[in-house]
Amino acid sequence: MLLAMSSGLTDALVYILHGGVFAFAMTGNLVLLGVSVATHDTGEVFRHMVPLLGFAAGVLAGKSMLRWQRSLVMPVTMLLQATVLLLAGLFAGRLHSNVLVITLSVSGGILVTVLRKVGDIPFNIAFMTGNLRAVIVGAFDAVFPPEHSTAVRGASEFRIVGLTCAGFLCGAAIGGTTAHRLQNHAFWIAALLFFVAGYLLRRAETTEA
Repeated sequence: MLLAMSSGLTDALVYILHGGVFAFAMTGNLVLLGVSVATHDTGEVFRHMVPLLGFAAGVLAGKSMLRWQRSLVMPVTMLLQATVLLLAGLFAGRLHSNVLVITLSVSGGILVTVLRKVGDIPFNIAFMTGNLRAVIVGAFDAVFPPEHSTAVRGASEFRIVGLTCAGFLCGAAIGGTTAHRLQNHAFWIAALLFFVAGYLLRRAETTEA
């Protein structure tokens, strides 16, 4: 939930403060890109291509990292994302928005490629359409299960992915509230959420070991 909250917060800040694009929500960028193409607005086409290209690069980097030391991939990814957000809070006002957006999109692409499951439940901290579907299906399976194991899994899916959706929504609301008050310093809230989430994940892995 903390990771999704940070992602929602980041997307809200980028959208409000840096050109009406998203660092994580690629569906929104694709819609806006299509509208820009239809209206022949080349400036907007380029603006919405930037995060898509950054995200693609991040996915490729994340896939490559997973072929590396798997035990180190998650802590490295969490540290990278938190560091990028810290630096965004410090330097975003001095950078061109496209530089900030592509940097956040690359790190976001890495994150969603590396972090895809909680236990055996698939989820995504940025793609809310798929998550909403999983919440509805999980609720249905929990209430109308063909067998007990399906009910248990459905309830887990509803809880885990539902919290992810709620976290993203709360993060976006926080971003919308803090964007004009704190400006780019609001990225530090997102960084703090990542640091806390990273610590909790590491602690959970140590406990399980």
